[in-house]
Amino acid sequence: MSAAVHLVDAAAIARDLSRLVRVPSVTGAERAAAAEVVAMAHEHSLRAQLIEYDLEALRAAPGHPGEESSRSELVAAIVTLPGSDPAAARLCLNGHIDVVPPALRRGSATRGRGTSTAASYTVAGRST
Repeated sequence: MSAAVHLVDAAAIARDLSRLVRVPSVTGAERAAAAEVVAMAHEHSLRAQLIEYDLEALRAAPGHPGEESSRSELVAAIVTLPGSDPAAARLCLNGHIDVVPPALRRGSATRGRGTSTAASYTVAGRST
């Protein structure tokens, strides 16, 4: 792992994280944040798409656990970095982006809900 540390661009991670947490993303209203993740991924030449799930079908499914917050839609950003060997094992990085409020950037510190939680892992996973 230490051999790959020099490949991490900390400034790019901070920039992208600051950009993401500036987008309002209250649970149940994450469309704008998911669209921002897709846009950032495209800027980094990654395949990305915004997925809209059938919320009513999910709610009707046996074993649906309920919801932590009311919502009228369920969307996600799916970002793919294809490997060079289709037979190789695959790795999935998963994170959520429903955080608020917008980030405040002061010097080298990034402040805002999500800057030290899953939103930051979502951005950092793209950068390594």
